[in-house]
Amino acid sequence: MAPARLANKETANSLRIAQARLAIALSAAEQLVWHQDADLRYTWIARAALGFTDEAVIGRTDAELLGDDAAAPLVGIKRRAMDTQAVQRGEFWLQNGGVRPACFDLTVIPEVDSSGTVSGVICTAIDITARREAEQALQVARQQLELAVQGADLGMWHLDLVTGEYQINERSAAMLGYRADELPSQLGAFERMLHSFQDQILPVPPGRPHE
Repeated sequence: MAPARLANKETANSLRIAQARLAIALSAAEQLVWHQDADLRYTWIARAALGFTDEAVIGRTDAELLGDDAAAPLVGIKRRAMDTQAVQRGEFWLQNGGVRPACFDLTVIPEVDSSGTVSGVICTAIDITARREAEQALQVARQQLELAVQGADLGMWHLDLVTGEYQINERSAAMLGYRADELPSQLGAFERMLHSFQDQILPVPPGRPHE
């Protein structure tokens, strides 16, 4: 075998090994990485998502894979990265046919050659579906709790243990003779107000400190 042909074969084998190792590392990190050329056709991808195989993605565009409407936001952020030659980031919900929708945190890095010409984009994406669904479920639960509290005419308080921010609903404020917007939002100030309110109703006996 000619030396040049042998060298090319060894280079190709080394490239395949490197790509395989990269795919394993990305799989462990749950991160998707791919490259698209100046026409935004996929030239390389590790761990295709949404039910696609890597082979089915190569050589195609987002519009060909997802349809024009679904692909429009993706194409927009990639074109913006190419036009500005600046990294762009966005969050997208995507779906392929009957496959369950998924949410991705996408980063687009423009690929610029030595002449300053943009030759494509390198993209990374992290599947954040579970996080977003958990946040949505928590929001629904909070709304349901608020409706239940309103229906039962109950007072409700909420304290952020990190910031000390204190929230109170209208019913709770009314129990103290206030509107909710008249009460302080920080716990310390609210406690001082309560002590003052308590002193007005139940004066502290002389010589006895506040508890």
